[in-house]
Amino acid sequence: MMGTLLQFQEWDCNIEMIAHEALTNCTTIPESGLEVNGVGLDFREGIISEKKDFDVLTETKQLLNAWYNEVKQNDIPDPVKWNAAYHNFAIFIRDDAKGMACTYTTACGGGTKMLCVYRTPYVIFPRVWHVIPGKGSGADICD
Repeated sequence: MMGTLLQFQEWDCNIEMIAHEALTNCTTIPESGLEVNGVGLDFREGIISEKKDFDVLTETKQLLNAWYNEVKQNDIPDPVKWNAAYHNFAIFIRDDAKGMACTYTTACGGGTKMLCVYRTPYVIFPRVWHVIPGKGSGADICD
């Protein structure tokens, strides 16, 4: 199973705007099950760096890799079922996620925060994810 985890999400400019607004409000952000204008969204938030001067690309990759590496630290069943131990990883391979976007801010204090948002249908627990090899990829440039 783990050899077929290549899963790409499509960049969604509308979700990027929602993510930026949610993050710059500096309030607690729910991790999942939120509906905005009829669209189900899952959120993943993390701190890129608490330093003032840093390489944003390197630090962003470190955070995303930490989320993705949850798969290496846990015995994940097939089909994938929700578990807090690999909560951040599971969204990367969720087959019903139709788009995603990430943004970051320093406006709230506590370092540079990053928020990734995934467009998903709202589902009551327990959640089950299935891998779909070869799902399309792409990133559009947002205005």
